[in-house]
Amino acid sequence: MSAVTLIKSSFTAGELDPRLIGRSDLEAQAKGASRLENVLVQVTGGVTRRPGMRRSLDLPGAVRLVPFDAADGGAVLAFGAFKLDVVIGDVLVGSPNTPASANWTVAQVPQLSFGRLGETLLICHPDLEPRQLLRLPNGSWELRRWSFAIPTGAAAPFAYREPFARFAANEVAVQPIKAGLAANQPIVRDSLVTLLASAPLFTAFHAGTRLRIKGRQVEIQNVQSSTQAIGMVLEDLNDGQTTRDWDEQAFSQAHGYPANVGFWQDRLILGGSRDLPDAIWMSRAGRYFDFDEGTGLDEEAIRFRLGTDRNHAIRALVSGRQLQVFTSAGEWALSGDPLTPSTIRADQQTGIGSLINRNVRPVDVDGATLFLSRTGRELREFLFTNDQQAFQAADLAVLARHLVVDPVDLAFDPVRRLVLVVKGDGTMAAATVDRGNGIVA
Repeated sequence: MSAVTLIKSSFTAGELDPRLIGRSDLEAQAKGASRLENVLVQVTGGVTRRPGMRRSLDLPGAVRLVPFDAADGGAVLAFGAFKLDVVIGDVLVGSPNTPASANWTVAQVPQLSFGRLGETLLICHPDLEPRQLLRLPNGSWELRRWSFAIPTGAAAPFAYREPFARFAANEVAVQPIKAGLAANQPIVRDSLVTLLASAPLFTAFHAGTRLRIKGRQVEIQNVQSSTQAIGMVLEDLNDGQTTRDWDEQAFSQAHGYPANVGFWQDRLILGGSRDLPDAIWMSRAGRYFDFDEGTGLDEEAIRFRLGTDRNHAIRALVSGRQLQVFTSAGEWALSGDPLTPSTIRADQQTGIGSLINRNVRPVDVDGATLFLSRTGRELREFLFTNDQQAFQAADLAVLARHLVVDPVDLAFDPVRRLVLVVKGDGTMAAATVDRGNGIVA
């Protein structure tokens, strides 16, 4: 029998899962390969050898690399245990660390979330007080705590305009008691009061946090028991009567800190926390660190929860025509044009879920948002479709499932049209994506 030579002119289906070897009916068989290693699939169909690599810099310990893009080339930020290094080119240019600034352990680094605001990078973790990294005009870098807005002309101690939330049951009441005053008398600022709760409420972690009683803030000085604490009045109280109209600082050592950060329609967005994993807080328009909800006017702050029968822990926030919210159990789209407390709307689109063992930010590719599924075996494309008038989340790795294993990071190279999936063993899966021509290899 004479040999038959088959000519393959295109590899735009990429490397195929070995389990598909018997699927001769698949169109991808004509444009796929059994193995493509150390090559890149071109959008024109051929393959080329991948570029080589060079050693850039040695950094001690395990680190996570985060880009800080800028017109001058920007920098690469290396997050390690209680440390942050700034690398420009192949040179370590700074390590803006103090014992009170870089507060993350090596185990916490994978769950860090980042949001870019001009020359500032906001850094969040549900168990850590958030930080911000600033690139100063003189080229130096500074890492420091967040500072929420304060009322104009206010004197210390400040009643910060930060998010508040209710963690205790609605029937739990609180009474501020000022010695020598009747319960119906007002209590002025800077007064010490005894805070009595009708049910166990306080823990040792509440020291230094604030309650908001009928809209006025009281800072807890020390905790005497689960139902009693001493507080300093930061804003005049109308009276000292027992009330259920109270809430407490949303972000604190007692209840955790924001897990995700983003921006949308000129507002700072905080998504999820340790004790409220499905909550979303939006700042006042144009005032990124002011979360005063006021009376619900159009430009005032917004807060709500993703209420469903499943636990939706927010994993990422992506800004676009709509605010895309990726959770552990599904994908949401938030709309509002213009965005106001009365026009905001949240709709769940798909139910895939994102990684929970580490925070991997989705990437934008030609208007579609690519994210890693909760299983860690799928690269999904979150995209609005006109025929369905809703978002869909197709699996781009369905023909190459064997290449998406233990993903730890995700990046997009727009020049080579490559989506790079970094894996736990140090290798990378490279997907050539050209949505205009329908190519995923």
